[in-house]
Amino acid sequence: LSLPNDFLDPSVPASTVIIAPVTTTMIDSATTNGANITGCQGDFTFDSSVITFASPFVQRAGLTSDPNWNVVANIIGTGTIKTLRISAFMNTLVGLNGSGTCFEVRIRRVSSTVGAMSPLTWAPLCGGNEFIFIDDTLTSYDPTQNNGLVAIQGPPVNIDGTIINCANPVSGPMPNVTLTLTGGASGSTSSDSSGNYL
Repeated sequence: LSLPNDFLDPSVPASTVIIAPVTTTMIDSATTNGANITGCQGDFTFDSSVITFASPFVQRAGLTSDPNWNVVANIIGTGTIKTLRISAFMNTLVGLNGSGTCFEVRIRRVSSTVGAMSPLTWAPLCGGNEFIFIDDTLTSYDPTQNNGLVAIQGPPVNIDGTIINCANPVSGPMPNVTLTLTGGASGSTSSDSSGNYL
């Protein structure tokens, strides 16, 4: 189960709710050894000085979009690092089947500081597992869990210029040169017929 990775723009009002998916790999009878997954629960921590969650904190979506799924959450804890406790169960005992979005969280920005970030980190439950699926016999299963991150990101930055041959600048601009951006962001582009890139 994977928590979201999102960037929030500080120019967007703090009251804006960002809907972000919590996703899962394939759940079917083969991946669960025949178990009928009809519930799940888990905790993850977040930095409440950077983000919070809008009520209702989670919502049905994807694999839990059936109206018989109850998906709820509570914020617990004191101090800056808080926990979102999620619980979901199916009234009719029809199990999860498929992959993609399991449910969605409803994120709101608290901080306006560009570069501020909140790790979303699965936190151990009482039994030691971070997130568990539960089948219709109340047996629990511990799936692979991936943490997430929400960061406050400023407006986009443009990098542009013209490629020339330093050894022979008289030869003019160089077209079709591949430029690759690495580091905190990534991307790739090629210079145009005039050697320009953006």
